[in-house]
Amino acid sequence: MSGVDYLYKRGGSYVVRMQVPAHLKRAIGKGELQKVIGRDLLIAKKKSHTVIADMMLEIEAAKARARSEPAFPKSSSELDEYDIRVALYNRYVVRSDSVEREVVSSLGEMDDTVENRQGVIGALIQDCLRMISNRDWGPVKLTADWFCKHQQWSIASDHPLFWKLCEGIVRSRLQAYRNEQHRLGGFFDQQSGVDPWFGENPPKRYDNTKTLGSLIDLYFERMRRIGKWSPSTEKNYVILTRVLEGLCGRETPLIKIDQNFCFDLRDKILLLPPNMSKQKATRGKTVREVVALSERLKLERIKPATANSHLNKWGAIVRFGQNEGLISGNPMLDVEIVDPVSPDKKRDPFSKKHLLRIFSLPAWSDPDTIGKLLPSHFWVPLLALYTGARKSEICGLETNEITTDFGVSMVQINNKAIRPLKGTFDRRIPIHNDLIKIGFLDFVESVRLSRQSLMFPDTQPTKVYEMNQWGRALGNWFARQIKPLELEGTNLSFHSFRHTFEDALREAGFHGDAIGNYLTGRWMPGVSKNYGSSFTSRKLVETMQCIEFPNVFDLPANADFS
Repeated sequence: MSGVDYLYKRGGSYVVRMQVPAHLKRAIGKGELQKVIGRDLLIAKKKSHTVIADMMLEIEAAKARARSEPAFPKSSSELDEYDIRVALYNRYVVRSDSVEREVVSSLGEMDDTVENRQGVIGALIQDCLRMISNRDWGPVKLTADWFCKHQQWSIASDHPLFWKLCEGIVRSRLQAYRNEQHRLGGFFDQQSGVDPWFGENPPKRYDNTKTLGSLIDLYFERMRRIGKWSPSTEKNYVILTRVLEGLCGRETPLIKIDQNFCFDLRDKILLLPPNMSKQKATRGKTVREVVALSERLKLERIKPATANSHLNKWGAIVRFGQNEGLISGNPMLDVEIVDPVSPDKKRDPFSKKHLLRIFSLPAWSDPDTIGKLLPSHFWVPLLALYTGARKSEICGLETNEITTDFGVSMVQINNKAIRPLKGTFDRRIPIHNDLIKIGFLDFVESVRLSRQSLMFPDTQPTKVYEMNQWGRALGNWFARQIKPLELEGTNLSFHSFRHTFEDALREAGFHGDAIGNYLTGRWMPGVSKNYGSSFTSRKLVETMQCIEFPNVFDLPANADFS
């Protein structure tokens, strides 16, 4: 917060946050000190100084205790793979010098010849390969226990780091045996296929400045420079990163981001309740407090689709880190959430009976009511049904996007700054004859004569981050219109018009093929992203003529919106 260090705004509350130094986390019992100090900024600023001073005193007291108390063995929470690699590399260097003596002692009464030594080493190599192939670390478990005591490490035998240590011990043996076999063969050059853990140079400690927070900041900077993010996409990433930082801390070293880290993050995300900043039970609390509360009180959890959306965004950040050389391996491999509800079951289309009841409402059937409505209320739902376009795509139309091509009237849906498209695919959709019959082109001409650039100016969003949320109020109005009808179906809403159009495409035999995907603005694997460039107006019209909603409409022609 400008003017006050350690003061942040979360939701509607102000909170003081102070990172605990890594070597004091065990003594204090947490990695970050936090305290919510109210919703009023002026009061929060006044209180913050006392709270910050108390936190600093707590950290100083922990430092004093640490100086007077004997050192604790390092626990698994304080260790990472690089700690193990560094220690094992040092052990490997010592072991390489002792392999010759080990082989000689294994010969017993056999002659100490090169051939016999090579035979013993070959058997030892095969033994190591068997353990690696079967992931059988039992034979080295006692060695790993001794190694932990020697290093003053406290790692439970069922912890993933313990098994990583066991694997490293076997790998160090294998490389030492191969080195000796290479030497006995009379070769003194660098052999190929050296284990990357045990090359010529010791592993480097990771750079503590490369943290989760620095990765997130770099990712945001890059995406903003590329310019592909819409305001709402950026807002969604901001929400995700607040969750990430709340669960993991900005100071988390990137070296700790492995598959176990991502699995743990997935499990914590699944515990989040929906709208946690608005619920009374969770409002004003930190993300960690919310997760603990959710687990204890068995609160309602976010849906799998929402959790997967968070994970997909996190996966994009991880892939960026991989491409930048900041994250190794593929930590997001197999980290996903299986949604028990298939996509086609999440929202139903409107049936023909639904459409008949909806468009029998006064908003579409009574001329007097129509005359009192905003034009968007009448036309946007009809355009959604007959084009399959998204609400924001229709509401953001400009008069110059209603075009004519070789005598065919078209709706041109373009990606533009004031209304970005999902997927950014421009497309042309022929205006259906049913819309022409009830006066849509006449309405377009009346808008042009009024010198308006927007077809439906009342649907324009007022906030920058809502640029792809045109027509929010219209969607709420439509929901109020159909609520009394008590239509039977799953999640029926304005977006169901899009599903209805896709059902009509399916019935006409075009759903999922190139021209069907073009009309709906979708891209699917195996379909060129440039598929629209080859579709003539005639081909598009032929397809649209197959889209029918018979015996449903009897709408007033040339509705007066003056």
